[in-house]
Amino acid sequence: MLTADTLVIDTTTLRALQADKAYDYTRDFLHEDFNVIEWIANMVGKAFSAFFNSDFFGPDMVPLWITVALVLFVGALFFISRRHRNLFNTQGKSPLAYTVTQDTIYGIDFDKAIAQAFGDGNYREAIRLIYLQVLKQLDDSGRIQWQQSTTPSEYARQLPAPAFRQLTNMFLRIRYGDYPASQTLAEEATQLASQVVGQTERGGEA
Repeated sequence: MLTADTLVIDTTTLRALQADKAYDYTRDFLHEDFNVIEWIANMVGKAFSAFFNSDFFGPDMVPLWITVALVLFVGALFFISRRHRNLFNTQGKSPLAYTVTQDTIYGIDFDKAIAQAFGDGNYREAIRLIYLQVLKQLDDSGRIQWQQSTTPSEYARQLPAPAFRQLTNMFLRIRYGDYPASQTLAEEATQLASQVVGQTERGGEA
């Protein structure tokens, strides 16, 4: 009996084994239209399905998960209330002593209204009217674009001039910050308005 020489490759036998489908171990993984992304998606889908269909998420566990959700919700509210103590605290907050209405720059005789506000000692209203008059003059000259929805801070970005920024900050404090208005402050607003309008007429920076 002849002993086979294992150091010599039997090419005939090798080709026969390669052609035998019984030894084609890659057929379960690769095929002509194999798509790696689809395969990964299928595997992930099977994993999620097996996980959420397990007893851990079964009907008997619903009360437990409701309890966990409530605990997390209460914990989130507690955390927010600790970080922002004034968010839910309505005690100790005094309402504004005036009503904030929608501002407009149209249909107002500003000179007459401002004089009336000064005469009545209503310096809060005087400052509001002074600022709105400046907005109208800036809009008329094309240096800003007035819109009902635009905020004073956005106007200040449209016209980054020191005097206008200072007047805008004064308006915001008086109008929305319950900052006390005085005759001195109203007169300062008048001076700032004159600077802004004067520079506008000359075409320079305020």
